[in-house]
Amino acid sequence: MKRPNLVNPNNWTPFRSIPIITPEYYNPPPPSITAPIELKPISRKELVQRNSFYLNFFCLIIILGIVYFLYSIYLERKIFTEYLDYVKNIQEEHYPGFL
Repeated sequence: MKRPNLVNPNNWTPFRSIPIITPEYYNPPPPSITAPIELKPISRKELVQRNSFYLNFFCLIIILGIVYFLYSIYLERKIFTEYLDYVKNIQEEHYPGFL
């Protein structure tokens, strides 16, 4: 079985000279005339893709709000347990949590 030729022989290689195209041989293609662009209404998917920055920012604010809420609950429970420990050991002179 013969190995496939993976290199196109028409491609330029360093061992072949580069063909020089002169203006007399080069004819640029004529400019194409396109039909006027028709504007179509934006679909819901395209609207979401265009507003993805605002949606990401809004979701980030929501996530930060949830994190702040959970952290405040954590701090409240921590202070409350310290206060309960203080009440149990009332012989201390001052509450160490307010220093």
